[in-house]
Amino acid sequence: MKIVSLRKNNVLVSPFNETEYHGIILPDSGKEKPSLGIIVAKADNVDLEIGDKIIFGKYAGLDLELDNKKVILLHQQDIIATYE
Repeated sequence: MKIVSLRKNNVLVSPFNETEYHGIILPDSGKEKPSLGIIVAKADNVDLEIGDKIIFGKYAGLDLELDNKKVILLHQQDIIATYE
């Protein structure tokens, strides 16, 4: 399957499953542990860029598998922050 376009305000994210990534430590405590990922595709109207690193809610989005890789389809409002 190949993504041709995304609906307004959506991004496709390649997630990380690490608890620490480049200095960001995700604690085991708390009500909801956030997830990390990199934007691999985006709708034209999204203010972020492909390759941006993001933090998003653990239960946000729709899990998909493209070319045997796990990706998550997110709405832009589910993105908590970007980081370097």
